[in-house]
Amino acid sequence: MINHKRNIMKYGQYILFTILASAAFLSNAQEVRISNGLNVSLDGPVNLVLNNMALSNNGQFKAEGATVQFTGGMDAGRSIIRGSSPLIFHHLIIDRASADVQLDNRIFVNGNLTLTKGNLDLNNYSIDLGTSGRIEGENTSAYITGKNGGFIKATTDLNQAQSTNPGNLGLKLTTNQKLGRSSIIRGHVQ
Repeated sequence: MINHKRNIMKYGQYILFTILASAAFLSNAQEVRISNGLNVSLDGPVNLVLNNMALSNNGQFKAEGATVQFTGGMDAGRSIIRGSSPLIFHHLIIDRASADVQLDNRIFVNGNLTLTKGNLDLNNYSIDLGTSGRIEGENTSAYITGKNGGFIKATTDLNQAQSTNPGNLGLKLTTNQKLGRSSIIRGHVQ
């Protein structure tokens, strides 16, 4: 009975995003908008690809086992992650040919934040990686920036840590002390 209910919920997610994608295509919209009162939860190996689109969350959005990928090119301008409610991602991929993805809201990533192509502009907002999130693929042609400020936070237990790099933020920590749960914050300001 539980598995049957879970399968119905999973198919419901596919139907919901088919409707969202169709509505966006038919209206030439450049944004997937989650309205106030709507609860969208992606559970399991679901892939949501937003090609030259923004994601606006004014309701509840959780991608607890899913991958959300921002793709597209420069001709459509920036993709924006915005809304009045924070977004919770499991895996987030930035794969924009030559345009940035910009934050206009804070986000949480509990899996991998992968930078393949293009940059992620914090725009004075924050990314919280918690205890399990990490940055992957950051390099000189695909990186996190913050021209207007912003920060990335990772939390870890630092108990006699040896070359620990929380969240893969680019800082290795070594200590003989038991510092306990610690937050490491990488700030961005020009």
